[in-house]
Amino acid sequence: MGKTNRPLRILVLPDLATHPRILELAEKGHTVTPLEVEGDVILGGRCWRMTPELADRYLDVALKEIRRVVYAKEAE
Repeated sequence: MGKTNRPLRILVLPDLATHPRILELAEKGHTVTPLEVEGDVILGGRCWRMTPELADRYLDVALKEIRRVVYAKEAE
């Protein structure tokens, strides 16, 4: 498995912390930080919603869009 050249800082709630796709991201070089609390709502300017059920289908799409936003500054 290759390393990413555009790493992201990913905060994950407990229900996703051990998901195989999340563990794979850490192995690729992303910084994955499990949060120690569970919540019903996460507020923030750069928050994305991802549940374990959605991770298998939409994680790649979400990461592509997140990179577009995070790394847009480099293109300027």
